[in-house]
Amino acid sequence: MANRPQINPKAGEALRDLSRKMGFKSNAELAKAAELDKGTLSKIFSGETGKPSVQNAQKLVKAFVEKSCQPPEQVLNQVIEIYSLPRSQYYFYSNQEIDLLRKALTAPNLKESEDTPVTPVEL
Repeated sequence: MANRPQINPKAGEALRDLSRKMGFKSNAELAKAAELDKGTLSKIFSGETGKPSVQNAQKLVKAFVEKSCQPPEQVLNQVIEIYSLPRSQYYFYSNQEIDLLRKALTAPNLKESEDTPVTPVEL
């Protein structure tokens, strides 16, 4: 089976760099804190995944906030910026998806926001 081409490697690298700045020493440490499969995180960081799903982005942002003690809005804006800069082949998310991410930062747990349906947006 042929390897899938990298879709968004620069954004993946930038997200990996951000995870280090947030205090995570390894991908395994972040995967555990964010409750993400190591393979999923690897695909995001390698660029194989164009952008993380809303649910995975929520988990990453929450893990970053807990580890770094930075304000949630500041952390979310850093993640959004990664997928909005020219290095990214994709816009981050629709306004609806960004609103879901912001709402999740104040939700008691991820389960509430994961149940909210998201309409995919073609860019």
